[in-house]
Amino acid sequence: MSMRNLLVSISFVALGVLPLHAYAQIAPLSTAAAVPGIDFIVESDSYVPGFYSARAEPTIGSRARVIATSQDLLLDNVYYQWSIDGRLSDQEPVLHKQSIIFTIPRDREVQIGLRMFDEHNNVIAEQYENIPIRESELVFYEVNPLRGNGRTAIVDTHILTGEEVTFKAEPFFINKNLLTIPEALQWSLEGTVVENTSSDPLTLTVIRDGEDSGTTKVGLVLRDFVSYAQKLTGEFTFNY
Repeated sequence: MSMRNLLVSISFVALGVLPLHAYAQIAPLSTAAAVPGIDFIVESDSYVPGFYSARAEPTIGSRARVIATSQDLLLDNVYYQWSIDGRLSDQEPVLHKQSIIFTIPRDREVQIGLRMFDEHNNVIAEQYENIPIRESELVFYEVNPLRGNGRTAIVDTHILTGEEVTFKAEPFFINKNLLTIPEALQWSLEGTVVENTSSDPLTLTVIRDGEDSGTTKVGLVLRDFVSYAQKLTGEFTFNY
């Protein structure tokens, strides 16, 4: 897969988004070579933790914006005709439509196509790129009452050293709307769903009961009950 100068940055774009079924006509894939100098900049509003220093990447169900740029072409008075996975976003080229916003489909990648026309309806540039879709991840951390959220991820097991512990789940690359739906997040202990009274649905506090030692499996499920586009699960075991 060839990708030229793909830049990914987080950007929440408050514009309307067309679902894929709204794209009408099938656009034929071009057999012509891509014109040098056209680049696609990809912005995604998928969720990443605040401490994550890299940029968000497109994931299923999130919104993405693709912007066409060029150092070789003058973009004044240019008409744009975009396509997503071969489907045209507009039946006719649109003046100054230098970007397109859409919802990421349930695939491993999505093809973005662009034809650029002059005022005489002549094609002056054409470009197609396959943009990979990032898989979501769920990582757990311990919250220290003195130092705050830990930065060392819990891998498989965790040792309880006190009477209670608070765990923080951090999803990477998910549709951020899931975090606004309380029913979308379900914590469990030993496979049994538990009520989470924390003000932060991504944290769970577990208190040790008695002096006996043992192990407990902690799990979390994030599920999209609206479109069923995403389901993210994670679990670990803590020893006490």
